[in-house]
Amino acid sequence: MKSKELIRQYEAGQRDFYGVGLSHANLRGVNLQGADLRRANLAGSDLREANLQGANLAAADLAGANLAGANLTEAILSTADLSECNLTAANLTRSQAIGATLTGADLSRGILREATLWRAVLLCADLAEADLEGAIAISTVLLGARLTGANLKRTNLREAIVVDVDWSGVCLRETILPGGECADGDRGCGVRVCGPRGRSPYCRLVSLAEIGERIA
Repeated sequence: MKSKELIRQYEAGQRDFYGVGLSHANLRGVNLQGADLRRANLAGSDLREANLQGANLAAADLAGANLAGANLTEAILSTADLSECNLTAANLTRSQAIGATLTGADLSRGILREATLWRAVLLCADLAEADLEGAIAISTVLLGARLTGANLKRTNLREAIVVDVDWSGVCLRETILPGGECADGDRGCGVRVCGPRGRSPYCRLVSLAEIGERIA
């Protein structure tokens, strides 16, 4: 299917685009709010500033897609492949990205408030200045991620893998840390933490086997 045909069908009231093939398509600024795009192939597509609010993109292939400034509020991205995606300044508020692959993705300045990132893989992802307030990031892989200046207020990082992470300027107010403790009291509730890469006291010890299991 070509992008113009997709837009025409959507405007005519069609919402079911399950498994549609639109890799490397020009969909910049398109309105696909509430569309069913499960298992769609959108790899390498231009979706800058697209409206995907409430869209179902579960198991979709979005590898290398450009979603800068896109509206993904309450979108379903569970088990989707978003590796190497450009999600700069994208709005993922209350989105569900359970088990999603975001390896090498650029989420800098992104809004991920109350997003569900359970078991998501953010290997070497860029989350600089991202807003993850209230996000659920249980068992998330943040190996080599960049979190410079990110807002992790009330973020749940229980059992997350945070090896070799840049914590410079991160806000950890009421954050649940990987070991299950709250960033509070003698941990400095409300302070912005600066520490050398990979030396943060907020990391927990993990085995290579556990890392391999999570990213497999």
